[in-house]
Amino acid sequence: MVSIPISFLFAFILAGLLLWVAVRYRDQISKLPKLTLSLIFIQSVLVGLRWTYGITDLLLVQATLATIIPPLVLMSMRRMVSTAAAEEPVERQVLYFLPAVLVMVSPALGLNLVDAVLLLVYVGFGGALVMLGLTSDLEWRDRVPFEGVVQTGVAYCIAGGGLLLSAAVDIAVALDMRSNGGSFAPQLIGITNTAILLFLAASVIFVNRPLDIHRPARSLQQGPRPQPLSSRPLAAAQSDEAPDTAETALELLRKMDAAIAERKLYRDPELSLDKLSRKLVISSRHISSAVNSQRAMNVSQYINMFRVAEAAHLLLNDKATITEILYEVGFNTKSNFNREFQRIVGMSPSEFRKNGDSGENTPLQRFQAELARDLAFKPVGT
Repeated sequence: MVSIPISFLFAFILAGLLLWVAVRYRDQISKLPKLTLSLIFIQSVLVGLRWTYGITDLLLVQATLATIIPPLVLMSMRRMVSTAAAEEPVERQVLYFLPAVLVMVSPALGLNLVDAVLLLVYVGFGGALVMLGLTSDLEWRDRVPFEGVVQTGVAYCIAGGGLLLSAAVDIAVALDMRSNGGSFAPQLIGITNTAILLFLAASVIFVNRPLDIHRPARSLQQGPRPQPLSSRPLAAAQSDEAPDTAETALELLRKMDAAIAERKLYRDPELSLDKLSRKLVISSRHISSAVNSQRAMNVSQYINMFRVAEAAHLLLNDKATITEILYEVGFNTKSNFNREFQRIVGMSPSEFRKNGDSGENTPLQRFQAELARDLAFKPVGT
């Protein structure tokens, strides 16, 4: 039986992914993620040549690519979801690649810095990616559609974790070289490097994938053009200061409730905090502060309340399938719809359609009681 090294097998898989991305999304994905994926493919081949066949002539190329890929992964993921990253000065971007220059010139200068530089690059960029995935007060979270915030954060953490794992592997190999003469190094490096490259490639593809939703041909109602929700001047409404009193926050929330329900803003599957802010003509900080303080939930959960409320209404009053309904009210995936419906209503959509009653004092009933005068559809059970 023909044996294919795992790094080459991954290279073939990645080549297929690159072809799939090129054919399916064409110009929808920018050049930087494509370049990053291509370099990951080349690196996988080099890892296979080094640790399967003992070819060492390209070690400098492999080491240089190893310092180039982490900053490219960071830039690819940030640019897709952050306007600040897209506008980052060229001078700062050049700094990301100084380690690669140092790796390339260190042999000529007689310096043995490659391992130390690689370790610092993996720890630095890995830590940065994990921080971006875990920190909540970041611009990219305002721009990512509500349903994609958690998944995007996970993708950041996976990519960062892969780089940190690579740093740990380097330390393990160094210890193995000292204690066992490097007897386990080839297997350890070959397998883990391939797995790490797979994590990086998957993260880049996930964050940069365009929203691809095939929706049933049911017409969606479009609301009127956005108007400011506050009688105050627009500049004041868009300031970054949070509402100063509970009364102010409650008043703002009631206006938001009415506008979102009347114009069915929640039906937009690509709705993000930044997009909602533009539609309501009010700062994202005001929105978050009002929702957090008055409803004790985040904005994503708040929007999903509207979606589930209308979905519950349609399940009892419309003959459309559950799949058609979940797409119509703004959900992207069945899994997220089912999870949120279960959380808010207390039963699955199919059970709710069959029973027609969500029980007493559920989050859905409490939410609808607060919005009864503002909802564009009647609360369930009335």
